[in-house]
Amino acid sequence: MFLTDTAQNWIGLSTDTKPTAPAPGSLFFEGDYLWEWVYNGYAWVPRKILIEGITAQYKQISLNQAANTYDVMTATTQNLFIDAVIVHVPDNLSAVATFTGISVQTDDDSAIEILSAAAGAKAKLTGNFYHVYRGPKISASTKKIQLTIGGATAGASKIADITVLWRPVVAGGYYLNA
Repeated sequence: MFLTDTAQNWIGLSTDTKPTAPAPGSLFFEGDYLWEWVYNGYAWVPRKILIEGITAQYKQISLNQAANTYDVMTATTQNLFIDAVIVHVPDNLSAVATFTGISVQTDDDSAIEILSAAAGAKAKLTGNFYHVYRGPKISASTKKIQLTIGGATAGASKIADITVLWRPVVAGGYYLNA
C-alpha cells in the first residue's frame, strides 16, 4: 500500500484539535489562518504557509535533561522577523512531579516571551500540547531562540518540538539550528 493510500486530509480552524496519530503524510488545513500542517509520524508540523517569503525551521529538544536553558537556533548577522513559533509537547508532563515547566524565549536585550508554562501553568502540559505564538516580532542579529527546562528532567523520550516561521528583515539573514 502506498503512503498516499493511507494519508487523510482534514479542513478545520486553528482552534480545532488535530487528529491524534493519523497516518504519516496526512494533512490538516486551517481555513482561518491559511496554514497547512502535515503529520510526520509523531507530530503535526507546518507544511506550507500561503504567504511568500516565510521560512519554516524545525528543531526537537529533549526534555530528558537537567534544568537549564538550551539553545534552539541562532540568528546570523541580520535581524529576523519571527512570524510564528509552534511548540508541541506530545507527552503528558502535568503529572511528572519533578518537572516544573518549560519556557521558550529569545535572548534579545528585551526578550521575546514565546511560551511560559511554569509552576501552576504546568498542568496545561497535557498530552499532545500545542502552543502557537504569533508575531511578527523582530529578533536582533546573533540572538538565540532558547528553551528553558524547569525542575528536574521530564523523563526518557520526552521532547518538545519547536517550529519557527521566520523571514529576513534584509537579504542574507537566516537561522541556524543549535
